Amino acid sequence: MKSLILARGGSKGVPRKNIKDLYGKPLIWYPIEAAKNTKWISNVFVSTDDEEIADIASSCGAQVIMRPDELAGDSALDVDAFRHFCKKEYINEPLVHLRATTPMIDPKVLDEAIIQFKENKDNYTSLRSAHESSESAFKFYIRGDKYWNPISSIMADKPRQECPSTYIPNGYIDIVKPSQFMKNDFYGDKIYPFITKVTQEIDTLDDFEYIEYLMKKNV
Repeated sequence: MKSLILARGGSKGVPRKNIKDLYGKPLIWYPIEAAKNTKWISNVFVSTDDEEIADIASSCGAQVIMRPDELAGDSALDVDAFRHFCKKEYINEPLVHLRATTPMIDPKVLDEAIIQFKENKDNYTSLRSAHESSESAFKFYIRGDKYWNPISSIMADKPRQECPSTYIPNGYIDIVKPSQFMKNDFYGDKIYPFITKVTQEIDTLDDFEYIEYLMKKNV
């Protein structure tokens, strides 16, 4: 299978996030290296609008696909970048979607997800990884204009043990089908649930510091 990593240059939360140093390596090195060490991923591609990211991704061993600026803005959708890639490379097979923002991934876990999807791919439109949330989302509230609005008015006051478990998509690995997303939405309505351990994602400078701490501790 082929893997695609999206890495635009215009990150605002953490400028130049995708190539910022994390424990001695640029952030994007981690998913590229993990993919290279799997048994089932044959090619690693990086889609970017940024020449510096392209050079670093290439030096890490990825093949680079340059995408136009209109597919790399703040409002750009992943599905549009995937469609651009598939049209440019004439790809019809399922693709492994990895993210630079989820650096602590194990090649063996990636292979496990790929095997599970390959064995069941005719029954699913995609695979998406997630980990169990520490508190059920059925206990959460949405902030209204004046009041808290419970996500579930039935479960909001129930004991935690009575609430269904809920899961947080974590970017560890997704597998998507061009036959699905070239014509419809990205994941479809039959998503294979692949459950991982709690996985840290990087969105802020504090996340960089915390994940570097975990790496030093070899967690």
